[in-house]
Amino acid sequence: MMRVVSLLVRSVLYQSDAGEAEDVITSALSLTDLSAWDQWVAEHLPMASFVPSDFLSQMASAGSIPWTEQDIHGLIARLLMPELPAFGRNLLLYIGFGVAASILHALNNDRNHALPEGMLHMLGGCLVLTTTLPLLKDTAAMLRTVSQTAQIMLPGILSFLAAFDFSSSGAAVSEGIATVCGGVISAATGIILPLTLMGGVLYAMDGFGHDRLYPLGNACLRIGRWLLRGGTGLYLAVQGIKSAVAVHGDSLLYRSAKLAAGGLPYIGGLASGSFDTVLYGMLYIRSLLGVTGVCVVSIFMLRPALRILLSFLSVRMASICVLPLGIDGYGRILNGMGEMLRLVLSLHITVWIMLFAVFGLALGIWQM
Repeated sequence: MMRVVSLLVRSVLYQSDAGEAEDVITSALSLTDLSAWDQWVAEHLPMASFVPSDFLSQMASAGSIPWTEQDIHGLIARLLMPELPAFGRNLLLYIGFGVAASILHALNNDRNHALPEGMLHMLGGCLVLTTTLPLLKDTAAMLRTVSQTAQIMLPGILSFLAAFDFSSSGAAVSEGIATVCGGVISAATGIILPLTLMGGVLYAMDGFGHDRLYPLGNACLRIGRWLLRGGTGLYLAVQGIKSAVAVHGDSLLYRSAKLAAGGLPYIGGLASGSFDTVLYGMLYIRSLLGVTGVCVVSIFMLRPALRILLSFLSVRMASICVLPLGIDGYGRILNGMGEMLRLVLSLHITVWIMLFAVFGLALGIWQM
């Protein structure tokens, strides 16, 4: 009951001081403190030229995301261009080794003491594994940093939600972030990434395994994919239900307060109308806060994802280029490494989807 009374008082204050929807939005923006977000983004994403607090204010005033198509292309270019030289080097390295292996393979047909074909394939696998292993380390570091990012963003979200009694949404966001940071990311770094690495090692050593290690590598990646898909489906189902209940529960509280305000003598109609303005203004800012959170996480995860994608493309393109050279074993290893990188890229996308579910569903982006 006290929460309903506090909403009634807040409604009267907004009606007397502001009255218009723009003033309600301005008052709500004044209660958002994204200074920690600004500092974190400035430290970790200096090339993005992105300030979350300014972004939120611009969205609130413009009614849309203040990014043009040129801005998005410029951001992707700033994140992508530094990765292109490594993409070119790796592609030439993989193809170059394939050409050298093809020449040695031809010599092997004339000399019985030449380098065994299995060793050539293993060397090629080790070469690819050496260039892709840092990506696994970067992914583990990125996931830990994403966990820190979400935890730093959480107080700003909770303070805004608490200011307007969105306690159900606050609980949903807290539980969702705790699950991603404490459970999902820990499982990813402790189970899925080691399985991915094991699969890559088995692919690389397949040259000496007489085709017996390649199926084991496939099994490791298959287990990792099953765990990833099963965990993602379960998390999204639970988080979706919690978020839907939380969002509608908070809206129901405001609507109950509106009905109570409408029953007041003399000022019932005025107070009820004020509640409409306050309710939709708060829902609007809450949704914009969710959009800002999604953009922060997306920008942070975009560059590592692009790096993984370019490495995947280099391996795939190299496997196609070496097909005419007659070294099927090396091409098969390249295909296996491509599957390993695909799983790593899927892990990036999965964590992003889960964080989108936290910020998007619990903060009601669809209500904009």
